[in-house]
Amino acid sequence: MLVRKTTFLISLALAASCGTTPRDDAGAVTTDAGSNDAGSNDAGFNDAGFNDAGFNDAGSNDAGSNDAGSNDAGSNDDAGSNDDAGSNDAGPDDAGADAGARDAGSRHLVFLNFCGDGGCTYSFGTDDSRLNRSGVVPNPPRTLSATTGLMTRTLAANCFRAWLAPYDVVVTESDPSPAPHVEIVAAGTPMQLGQSPGISYVATMNCAPVENGIGFAFIDVFGNADPDGTCQALGQAWGSLMGLEAVTHCADVMAYTSCGPRSFTDVDAGCGTFSPAACMCPSRTSQNSHRTLLDLLGPHP
Repeated sequence: MLVRKTTFLISLALAASCGTTPRDDAGAVTTDAGSNDAGSNDAGFNDAGFNDAGFNDAGSNDAGSNDAGSNDAGSNDDAGSNDDAGSNDAGPDDAGADAGARDAGSRHLVFLNFCGDGGCTYSFGTDDSRLNRSGVVPNPPRTLSATTGLMTRTLAANCFRAWLAPYDVVVTESDPSPAPHVEIVAAGTPMQLGQSPGISYVATMNCAPVENGIGFAFIDVFGNADPDGTCQALGQAWGSLMGLEAVTHCADVMAYTSCGPRSFTDVDAGCGTFSPAACMCPSRTSQNSHRTLLDLLGPHP
């Protein structure tokens, strides 16, 4: 059965990053409300420019998707702790305590996790950043290698913070668990998470914020010479967790094409990847990324 529910698993290869040439196309996978029970993964719809495999009916698994079988969502080997994450104190904003003053759940605190020196392990289950659990992780639990390249890490982190600066969000590089938070894992390769080479990020998109959600941005796709591409993968993974989808306005973080500096733009932009398309979220005919985030998060205090 073709499943089109309100949860989408987006596996994207960026068409372009700021000032760089287009990259390999990628696919999008639609999952049944974030659940991967007993092989119910449906390979996603595919626009032109995607890795096209069409829709797979329920019960079939797309290459690189979660294995069919008994998904033990509680079997997180590293439950509640990202290995060596606490050692990532590269920012001035290690302010997990600030999250306690906020009243709208996990969306106001973002853990940018470079996985320290020992990598970090995640298991399958309903997204919960405090337990290292995600619906986009196949069984058995997977370990992502630590980020290499201090220059890329620093530049990408600064760029990511700048994009989030207009909103009431704290970005930290220290694991704030057990406090509620959204996590962007900036580490590893797509193959380590069961994805195809060239996939730049994977995250759940729910047309609304995914509380305690986890997005994965695979920095090694871009290499140490491309902090802009890395930053865009971080921004799109986070935007997906906030309920944003791809738009055709090239100056927007959520766009697959590039025309210069990016931001979450205050523009009513059409939906679509490399060409206009109907919005995935049924309540939308267009998307204003900036206004959507202001409504969700409020302005920076």
